[in-house]
Amino acid sequence: MRNRLLIAFLIVIITALGTVLALSNYSASTQVRGYLRMSMGGNSMMFAQELISYYREHGSWSGVEALFTETSSENTMMGEGSSPMGGQHQGQGAGQGNGQSQGAGQSQGAGQPQGQGAGNPVTVIRRNGYLADKTGRVVYASDPARTGTVLTKAERGAATPLKQDGELIGYLYVPNALSVLPENFESQLTQKVQQAILTAALVSTIAALLLAIVLTNRFVRPVRTLTDAAEKIASGDFSQRVNISSYSEAERLGKTLNTMAASLQSAETARQALTADIAHELRNPLAVQRAQLEALEDGVFPLDLNALKPIREQNALLIRLVDDLRVLALSDAGKLSLNKRPTDLRALCQDTLQGFEAALSAKDLQVVTRCEGHLPLLNVDPDRIQQILQNLLMNAQRYTTRGTAIELTLRQEGAFARLDVRDHGPGIDPEDLPHIFDRFYRSDPSRERESGGTGLGLAIARNLAEAHGGTLNAYNHPQGGAVFSLRLPL
Repeated sequence: MRNRLLIAFLIVIITALGTVLALSNYSASTQVRGYLRMSMGGNSMMFAQELISYYREHGSWSGVEALFTETSSENTMMGEGSSPMGGQHQGQGAGQGNGQSQGAGQSQGAGQPQGQGAGNPVTVIRRNGYLADKTGRVVYASDPARTGTVLTKAERGAATPLKQDGELIGYLYVPNALSVLPENFESQLTQKVQQAILTAALVSTIAALLLAIVLTNRFVRPVRTLTDAAEKIASGDFSQRVNISSYSEAERLGKTLNTMAASLQSAETARQALTADIAHELRNPLAVQRAQLEALEDGVFPLDLNALKPIREQNALLIRLVDDLRVLALSDAGKLSLNKRPTDLRALCQDTLQGFEAALSAKDLQVVTRCEGHLPLLNVDPDRIQQILQNLLMNAQRYTTRGTAIELTLRQEGAFARLDVRDHGPGIDPEDLPHIFDRFYRSDPSRERESGGTGLGLAIARNLAEAHGGTLNAYNHPQGGAVFSLRLPL
């Protein structure tokens, strides 16, 4: 996500700077071109002085078109006293006074370059503009159609007045040009450029802000979704799930949140089930005790040892259930105390089997113990390991078919000692196998309740194994029966 934020900020910065640069360049160029285009007429001031000098010399505007038209030849050398301007003036004088002086002058002036030398390249340059007399009548125009017309009021206002000794003698009008550059031209141009930059900055700021809003919404939307789901989970709604696929970090966080919600939902379901199971397990012995005590009070049964025996058995069952719950609570909290010391696992198995001789004989069951290879001593709590063995043997003798055997196999497996307890019963139903170590889970509730089981034995056995850093698993043997495999670190 950090890289994405850096890229987003970089995009915003580049967009802002690019907008400022583009708009500033465009606006500044436009203003400069406009001023240059208008200031081109500034050269007309020098030309106006030439026109005034011409009028002073000739006393009229006759032949003035020579000043608007210049000719040049690359290879022709002019004779002494002759010039393009002079030759044109001579031609202009021949046509003066007949109302067509302008045309005659142009014709003769244009023919002069041809007499300078055949084959020489000639360039004709015509100035752009209109020349009018003091009344505003156009006496010469670069556009022949305007000759003889009168300057409009606007054209006369934009024209350069021509004066001799303070007396108005005519007008010089150059279209699209200033008669003179303003005195504060530099400050005006600077002001225009500054305004262009400020406008570009404002536009770029707005563009960057819009882009930032779009990018921010893209990043904030999944965070807002995760926040809403987390708040609902915190309020107890563990069914909340999110589906985020905008970017990898948010998607990973969404999957983690879903996993957490699923775990909390599972834990809550397990807690509710555990509470119900504990209440159920406590209710049965208490109900039996209450019924037995009421029968004694009502005189249904005589008050003797035989009548007290069921009460004593149910009381023992309650004590065992409370002890089992205490062991589970301590192991879950990681506070189960272990008194570890070097222990011979094979000898511990033999001692545990001695306590089951009467129960095994009653069902005509035998126990076959095999130790494959030398098994070193284990650093374990022998009392807790014996508790695991007792739970496994009780489960095995409960389901093993009469007249068969229970097999105990010990061997070293890498850095672990492994003990397999196999019965010769019907095995574990595949549907029950994933839940065999769940608390209060019974594959056959009626049989376990009849035998006094609480449904916590296998759960306690696995917790004790894990407290020693080992494992306890169950599977069905290929040849029949269930196998419980205990692995303890050497």
